[in-house]
Amino acid sequence: MKALRIKLGGEDRVVFRCPACESCHNIVPGRWRWNGDVDSPTFSPSVRVTWGNTKSASCCHFFVTNGRVKFCADSTHALAGQEVDLPDLTSDEVAFWSEGRLRPHGGGA
Repeated sequence: MKALRIKLGGEDRVVFRCPACESCHNIVPGRWRWNGDVDSPTFSPSVRVTWGNTKSASCCHFFVTNGRVKFCADSTHALAGQEVDLPDLTSDEVAFWSEGRLRPHGGGA
């Protein structure tokens, strides 16, 4: 399973593991379109996650189509400009997110 639908703070979310950040990001269906497929998800439009301060902010910007992640050139990690498979969530991640907790880094999109 590459994506997991959860309820967080009363709001539906779809959680997935980012192979570049090595952490999970999430989207809110309704703000993003999602094809409903947990094994081969497609989200649109693109997802852009930022963290850090304004002088040295980090960015992960990408498209997910049919279970593949295409990272945009403005991403500040080693996979910028590349396309890779979206990895499966680990059993620990599924258990963690199923409890409705939010990680401090990469938790919101």
